[in-house]
Amino acid sequence: MTAARPIAFIEQPFPRASEEMTLGQLVGNVLLEHGIEDLFCIPGDFTMQLSREFDRTSGLRLRTMSHEYGTTLAALGYAVARRVPGALCFTYGVGVLNATNAIAQAYVERVPLIVVSGGPGKREREAEIFLHHQITDHDAQYRIMREVTVHQARIHDPHVAAEQIRDALRVALEASRPVYVEIPRDLYLTKVRYVPRRPPAPPAPGRFSADAFSAARHAIELLREAARPVFVPGLELKRFRLEGPAERIVDALGLPWVATPMSQGTLDPAHPNYRGVFAGPASPDLTTRTLVEECDLLFLVGEPNSDVNMGVAGNVPVGRLVHAYDGRVRVGRKIFAATTMEFVSALAEVAASQQAGSPRSLEASEAPSSSERDVRDQPDSEPLTPFTVTQELERYFAAERDAVLIVDCGDSFFMSLSMCPADVLTSSLYMSMGIAVPGAIGYQLGSGKRPIVLVGDGAFHMTGIELMHAKRFGVSPIVIVLNNSRWTSLSTDESDHALIRQEHLEFSRLAHYINVKSFTARTGADLRRQLAEALELNEPILIDAVIDPSMRSYLCERFFHGIKQQQHLPKQ
Repeated sequence: MTAARPIAFIEQPFPRASEEMTLGQLVGNVLLEHGIEDLFCIPGDFTMQLSREFDRTSGLRLRTMSHEYGTTLAALGYAVARRVPGALCFTYGVGVLNATNAIAQAYVERVPLIVVSGGPGKREREAEIFLHHQITDHDAQYRIMREVTVHQARIHDPHVAAEQIRDALRVALEASRPVYVEIPRDLYLTKVRYVPRRPPAPPAPGRFSADAFSAARHAIELLREAARPVFVPGLELKRFRLEGPAERIVDALGLPWVATPMSQGTLDPAHPNYRGVFAGPASPDLTTRTLVEECDLLFLVGEPNSDVNMGVAGNVPVGRLVHAYDGRVRVGRKIFAATTMEFVSALAEVAASQQAGSPRSLEASEAPSSSERDVRDQPDSEPLTPFTVTQELERYFAAERDAVLIVDCGDSFFMSLSMCPADVLTSSLYMSMGIAVPGAIGYQLGSGKRPIVLVGDGAFHMTGIELMHAKRFGVSPIVIVLNNSRWTSLSTDESDHALIRQEHLEFSRLAHYINVKSFTARTGADLRRQLAEALELNEPILIDAVIDPSMRSYLCERFFHGIKQQQHLPKQ
């Protein structure tokens, strides 16, 4: 297992004094300044020389993978785990376009990335010739990136490139979203002087805008009138390291709180005010679902009103909703211009003051109940189903409180909602398939923590082949593939077979060809034994979990039933 590397005190390998170097090496050194030691890339003809210069940059490791989509998801996992921007380098046109879907996911899910692309040189841009990899004109890719990144820059003068890249990285961190930098390929070898930046001064004690304090005070006023409030510490709290102020809020105000699929791991589930994971119809616990759906004041702090995560917020009367997200805070019928960071910090301060009054007392009846479903074990000898896989992993995470779960979209996502890992990486906002395997590689590179991966065969077909790189990178995820030869989360109706059918693969054989040790699990006893054996091995492991294709998890069934009712979809 890769050892964890501390973030705050990184031993910086870049030059301490100014030094002449190529523009490509300067870019690499600026990345190192920001604690970015791994750059995920796929070289192409527009970036081959740039990749060489990165490779010659002391301290920067290049992580070359198989496809730009999976490579970007690996960088996303790295960024989340290491809490620095994930760095990417792709060729012009065909490379960046392959990565665009994952860049969009990072934008929606608030993950900082810096996407470096090659581009046509000056003479190429001036020549009247249609350049290979070009879409319409030379600026088409730049325009596309405007839609999925929060900041864009093109290097024209190599002597100011360091400040342009530092500025892009600053924006990526402040916004916690991707940024884009395009470098014409005729500049890579230009000699420039690199002057290391001075260590940033510690941030001054924060003072917040008048709007943030007004929003906080108004929220306290609403709370005084509420009998059944609920607090939701959302995704932005996790991204912007607001765990401390959020915990002070729930302690000072005595608020019960619930996690969402995207925000699991923000606060400690051992906290006495924790009431489970809320995911609308897919909430694993009826008490949690009832608590949120019947609340008379909902604090949705740091997350959009997503249909999968928190769609219920749309049913809360406007006057009973406190919603902070992406630079705007709604408190009842009033709207305030304040960031989530400002609002949470101000609310924590106001809550601790005398204005907040005494903490609320939580009734014993509000304590979480056991799950609705029958949790009795199935016989170990029976064939695997989604239920038995869920039981085995629930058992594992209950015993290993520090374990991390990376889970893909589909039924594997719904199965994961009843588990209690220390942290979860998934995609329940953008809901694009494929994050699990490459995301796990990046997550372990960034944190040193060995993850458990749960992925359906459909998502594994898309990005699972990236597992071939794990051993070379020195990471060791344990990947459990739910092998049922179909996209089960979409439908279990036999009349849809032509739409959801996947080619059957023996993933254990596939693992052999990509140099990964594998097992095949057909029963609960198999899975339990193989998981225990995998944990003893310091290498990537694939477990081919062969499950009944006619079944999907009870939470998946309930979610899609609920969504159809909410959206008033026509009956088939």
